[in-house]
Amino acid sequence: MNGRTAPIRPRSRPLAGPLCPSERASLKNCTMSNDRALNEALQAAGAVVGETAFGPDVLHFGDTAGEYSALTAAAGLVDLSARTRVELRGDDRAAFLHNLCTNEIRKLPPGAGCEAFLADARGHLLFHVFVHCRPDSLLLETVPGQEERLLAHLDRYLIREKVELAGRGEATAELLVAGPQAAGLLNKVADAPLPVERLANVELKLAGRAALVASIDLTQPGGFLVICDRADADAIWRALVEAGVRPCGQ
Repeated sequence: MNGRTAPIRPRSRPLAGPLCPSERASLKNCTMSNDRALNEALQAAGAVVGETAFGPDVLHFGDTAGEYSALTAAAGLVDLSARTRVELRGDDRAAFLHNLCTNEIRKLPPGAGCEAFLADARGHLLFHVFVHCRPDSLLLETVPGQEERLLAHLDRYLIREKVELAGRGEATAELLVAGPQAAGLLNKVADAPLPVERLANVELKLAGRAALVASIDLTQPGGFLVICDRADADAIWRALVEAGVRPCGQ
């Protein structure tokens, strides 16, 4: 509101939007990715789409038992691009977020991360987020469909701080690589070492495309989030599949 150093960029629409009639007629041949090339890769892998709690998304690739086994005993690959990503920039970003959440953000160094709950002025918990500290920004990541609410909540408390808020859902894609073989297979397409500590992140290239890779335990310890420009998601997805990572549904 008053004193904002830069206007909030236009809110992007939720990635998991309604299916068009032709997609509803053939769920097996559609996906929720906004990137046409990645969409084609998911279709080629046999993606089956259906309703989830957050809207239509890839449910499976024809073998739920095998996909579960990949995520828990080998290496699985899941398109999580529908999840919410909001970025904070500006000199006051750490202090601003610190005052609104339950974790120590001010001492978080670049390359580190944490979990946090965001609360309102009365202490009511509103959001659970993963915070990824980058050299020039803080990237918040949480469940799908929360971009509008999260941006509005942060904007409500933004007065004179030097902070810029931006929804990153339209511009970026997000992949999960999980399972005990995830690190080894991800290393095949990475040009630098992967993060080791939980929620640590590094910026590197996968298959020649820039990406933020963060250590995560959404399924079990040893998983990784890959966040990249949406235009690069298809190349990274295909490289990971060629390296031996199995496509999996939600």
